[in-house]
Amino acid sequence: MRWLLWDFDGTLGYHDGRWSRTLQQALAAEGLDFPLERIHGWTATSFPWHSPELSHAEFFGGTPWWEHMQNHFAALLRAEGVTAAQASAVTAGLKRSYLQPDRWHLYDDTIPALMQARALGYRLAILSNHVPELPEIVRGLGIAGYFEQVLTSAILGWEKPNPQFFRAAQTLLGCGQDATMIGDNPQADGMGALAAGFRAILVRGAGKLPGVPTVVTLMEIFPHLKQSGG
Repeated sequence: MRWLLWDFDGTLGYHDGRWSRTLQQALAAEGLDFPLERIHGWTATSFPWHSPELSHAEFFGGTPWWEHMQNHFAALLRAEGVTAAQASAVTAGLKRSYLQPDRWHLYDDTIPALMQARALGYRLAILSNHVPELPEIVRGLGIAGYFEQVLTSAILGWEKPNPQFFRAAQTLLGCGQDATMIGDNPQADGMGALAAGFRAILVRGAGKLPGVPTVVTLMEIFPHLKQSGG
């Protein structure tokens, strides 16, 4: 049976404000004013998907996902002169706000594409670089029933495009290599999938990758799937 493997954030759904604006709002709630450009500098390098060559055991040093990230951002804020109490409140607010269900949304074409994929007989799974709570986020958006599994890097312990991520996903899904990765990131979704022996399609107008179709809407993937035999 053919598989479609979907990235989540930026492909199926999105978060209001993403990480930088969510952190800025958490800071503002504690009366702290940092420019967005400064915060972008922190969030551009802080997460495990920025170092996909490392396993989480190396990256987190044995601490749970959120504990590590909250400690990391608290240390950055302390270096900026923020008190320990404020830094703790900010990082707690960051987690609370990021996971708030009403901050998450689906793209307009997500459900039509998932319905079409199921109608055509594909098996579906999500493979995403994401927080541990991604399965709960997907359930909250009402689309969990389309997928056999929702796999997040925070649980697998590796990030796309690391081959270990795709090997772990392959084992859990039992999908072999008869699969196509649908995502918006040329490196993580495109190159990672190709290296694992999967096909790939880039969506949302993502950058070009030789031999990989790039489309704007999710409904545009289906002619490419037909052409490739995927």
